[in-house]
Amino acid sequence: MLSTITNQHGISLFVKTYSGNASDKKNLIESIQHLRAAVQIPKNVYFIADNALYTAENIRKLSDDIKWITHVPSTISEVKALLHADITLNAGKYTRDSFYETMSDYGGIPQKWVLVHSKDMQARKEKTFENSLERVDLQTAKSFKKLLNLEFACEKDAQAAADHWAKNHPWYQYYQFIIVPVSRKVEVKRGRPSKTEERFTVYSVHADISRNSEVILAEKEKLGWFILASNDLSIGPETMLDYYKNQSAVEKGFRFLKDKSFRISEVYLKKPERIEALSMVMVLTLLIYSVAEWMIRTRLKERDEFVPNQVNKPTQNPTLKWIFMDFMGVIEVKLNAPGEPERQLTNLNENARKIIAILGGKCENYYA
Repeated sequence: MLSTITNQHGISLFVKTYSGNASDKKNLIESIQHLRAAVQIPKNVYFIADNALYTAENIRKLSDDIKWITHVPSTISEVKALLHADITLNAGKYTRDSFYETMSDYGGIPQKWVLVHSKDMQARKEKTFENSLERVDLQTAKSFKKLLNLEFACEKDAQAAADHWAKNHPWYQYYQFIIVPVSRKVEVKRGRPSKTEERFTVYSVHADISRNSEVILAEKEKLGWFILASNDLSIGPETMLDYYKNQSAVEKGFRFLKDKSFRISEVYLKKPERIEALSMVMVLTLLIYSVAEWMIRTRLKERDEFVPNQVNKPTQNPTLKWIFMDFMGVIEVKLNAPGEPERQLTNLNENARKIIAILGGKCENYYA
């Protein structure tokens, strides 16, 4: 497992390898503490992480001089209550997002909670909701079959088991529900049972289930809802959301490391020190990649210049992987003519020349 901290441009600041069995909740707080011990962090910097950071113990470990923003897990009872409360949200600057602000002291830390409704997220999740509901149907059918096959010593136990199942499967409801007594032999023997044979009674659940349309509809309407938290009580909801979205820079780095072109999955290493060494090589590669990409994007904006993207539209935020495509066909040709040998570059197109000029210095000398 690889724990990494980057800045808003995706440039790695801290990396550490952990055991695959290590807890994300402990790794995140430990990584932050290691970075703070090694680097002096300015006061206006926010640490942004996913919901693995948000535990009462973790946020208490973060000192008051650290600003943080994180996603609040939906498993917390206060979150469940807020998500299902009848609340009027305020539209943001962009109509696709709405917000509701409140205060919390979860873990004994004063903090701001922002309930966010994202129309874009809701639209994305609704596309996969029906497919996921079909998978839930199959899992629920298996679970319900197990309930029907159970036998209980008394009617009260059968009812308790049925209620417990219903509580764990709120998207479904019973119909034609009855608890049936069944007579069983104390000792199973062959042949016709005698009139005096000792018997006992067990109880089982007989019922059918169907989807609870009202509950499912309410759940579907909440697909684009989530809660963000920060110990900066003065931060605005839209600023908090914008900062949190920058977390995608970390995910982009992991996609880079998992890229099939590196063929890392084909490398088998057993010793921890060799795994750490390979991780360091990969992270250094990511560091160079991220710095070069950031430099190109920054200088394009400074010069008010553009390069074509994958659909041939002008952009100032190209990926370095796409930039590499302009250099794939560049070939160095050496002409051994009489006198001094001549060196030339072929297939160096206009976009490649623009990138070389942007990078400047040694890069220009290399392609001179």
